[in-house]
Amino acid sequence: MLRSHLLPHLGDARLTVLPSTGHLIPLEAPAALADAITAFPPAAPRIPAASMALAAPAPPAE
Repeated sequence: MLRSHLLPHLGDARLTVLPSTGHLIPLEAPAALADAITAFPPAAPRIPAASMALAAPAPPAE
Protein backbone atom coordinates (compact mmCIF):
# COMPACT_ATOMS: atom_id res chain seq x y z
CA MET A 1 0.00 0.00 0.00
CA LEU A 2 2.70 2.51 0.95
CA ARG A 3 4.58 2.10 -2.28
CA SER A 4 1.59 2.23 -4.59
CA HIS A 5 -0.47 4.93 -2.86
CA LEU A 6 1.82 7.24 -0.91
CA LEU A 7 5.22 7.32 -2.58
CA PRO A 8 4.00 8.68 -5.95
CA HIS A 9 2.78 11.81 -4.15
CA LEU A 10 6.01 12.54 -2.29
CA GLY A 11 8.31 13.73 -5.07
CA ASP A 12 11.77 12.26 -4.53
CA ALA A 13 10.65 9.85 -1.81
CA ARG A 14 12.01 6.34 -1.82
CA LEU A 15 11.20 3.29 0.22
CA THR A 16 14.13 1.56 1.89
CA VAL A 17 13.50 -1.82 3.51
CA LEU A 18 15.98 -2.89 6.17
CA PRO A 19 15.70 -6.68 6.49
CA SER A 20 15.37 -8.29 9.91
CA THR A 21 14.23 -5.09 11.60
CA GLY A 22 11.01 -4.14 13.33
CA HIS A 23 9.96 -0.98 15.14
CA LEU A 24 13.33 -0.33 16.79
CA ILE A 25 15.46 0.18 13.69
CA PRO A 26 17.92 2.58 15.41
CA LEU A 27 18.70 -0.18 17.92
CA GLU A 28 18.44 -3.16 15.59
CA ALA A 29 20.42 -1.88 12.59
CA PRO A 30 22.02 1.48 13.42
CA ALA A 31 24.66 1.38 10.70
CA ALA A 32 22.19 0.41 7.97
CA LEU A 33 19.80 3.15 9.10
CA ALA A 34 22.57 5.76 9.13
CA ASP A 35 23.62 4.70 5.63
CA ALA A 36 20.04 4.99 4.36
CA ILE A 37 19.56 8.42 5.91
CA THR A 38 22.85 9.89 4.73
CA ALA A 39 22.36 8.52 1.21
CA PHE A 40 19.09 10.43 0.77
CA PRO A 41 18.83 12.86 -0.87
CA PRO A 42 22.25 12.70 -2.48
CA ALA A 43 22.15 16.26 -3.85
CA ALA A 44 20.70 17.99 -0.79
CA PRO A 45 22.52 21.14 0.19
CA ARG A 46 24.19 21.05 3.59
CA ILE A 47 22.84 23.64 6.01
CA PRO A 48 25.38 24.97 8.49
CA ALA A 49 24.32 24.26 12.07
CA ALA A 50 24.57 27.96 12.98
CA SER A 51 21.88 28.86 10.43
CA MET A 52 19.47 26.34 11.94
CA ALA A 53 18.95 28.36 15.12
CA LEU A 54 15.33 29.03 15.93
CA ALA A 55 14.10 32.50 15.11
CA ALA A 56 11.84 34.49 17.41
CA PRO A 57 8.16 33.91 16.58
CA ALA A 58 6.45 36.51 14.46
CA PRO A 59 4.03 38.82 16.25
CA PRO A 60 0.35 37.96 15.80
CA ALA A 61 -1.42 39.54 12.85
CA GLU A 62 -3.83 42.32 13.68
